[in-house]
Amino acid sequence: NQETLTSFIAGQGYSMKRTAAGNYTFTGTMANADVSVTIPTTTTTDAGHLWSAIGNPFPSFLSVGSVLTVANLDALGGAFTALYVWDATANAGEGAYTVLNKTADLSQLIAPGQAFMVRANGDGKTFVFSKASQQHNSGVATFYKSSASTPTISVHLTNGTSNKSADLEFLDSSTTGLDVGYDAGAYQDGTPTFSINTHLLSDSQGIDFTRQSLPISSLDSEVSIPLSMNASINEEVTFSVDTNNLPDGVSVYLEDALNNTFTNLTDAPLKIKITTALSGIGRFYLRTSSGVLSTETNFVGSLIDLYKTSNGTVKIT
Repeated sequence: NQETLTSFIAGQGYSMKRTAAGNYTFTGTMANADVSVTIPTTTTTDAGHLWSAIGNPFPSFLSVGSVLTVANLDALGGAFTALYVWDATANAGEGAYTVLNKTADLSQLIAPGQAFMVRANGDGKTFVFSKASQQHNSGVATFYKSSASTPTISVHLTNGTSNKSADLEFLDSSTTGLDVGYDAGAYQDGTPTFSINTHLLSDSQGIDFTRQSLPISSLDSEVSIPLSMNASINEEVTFSVDTNNLPDGVSVYLEDALNNTFTNLTDAPLKIKITTALSGIGRFYLRTSSGVLSTETNFVGSLIDLYKTSNGTVKIT
């Protein structure tokens, strides 16, 4: 409706949908000073509505590192201290939010006009795009990734039509609790019907995390990482993992607490039928080990865990 249109607000993000493919044309005065934007732009105090879209207001590129200033990070909410950028090509073309925080390549470039979601830690918080942080780029308007050697695991869940995933990164500086700026809570608009995320190992507040950083020492240990899932009864789902830079011999296992099984997802995906609707944590966990994980019930009904702790030691619990 042309009569209700007003001028765009610099630094605020917008979502638009055309009835057919084509271009949008924008005209106006080029930003030539720092741009401050209030997040969220509404006056609600409902914590469930603190997500807001903001975006690069300059006709030039901004590096992720220049946007993630101390002041901007302080305006965001603890477990959600990150930029959430929509990637339509993720999850087999279904799309997903790519998390940009301190675990990302800080030299990645945010294109002119690129918007992203953020969650403020209160109403009326200010986010500042600095004029001095502009960068020249003669290449294509895209995000650049480095060839980092950080160990990572991406766990994927699909039901054949919908694809979801959660990421884990292992750093020397990380803890099993909340690492602000490194852990990133999942963007959720209401309760999802199909999803996979993780929970913190320590001091969990019941928050689903789409990205979690953990100590590198937990890669070959007894740690069970809770998987938070939403899936319907009788739904057939497939688990799989992608790994990068894991230590030699370390595999990723899916622990099923209901059936008392360990499945090596590094070897092959696992397809199962959900017999009881899932909502949250409690059934599935992720484990990493350089040995074979298994459970047995032939020792007076006890569960036996068998795994290698070093090249010369096998530990039985």
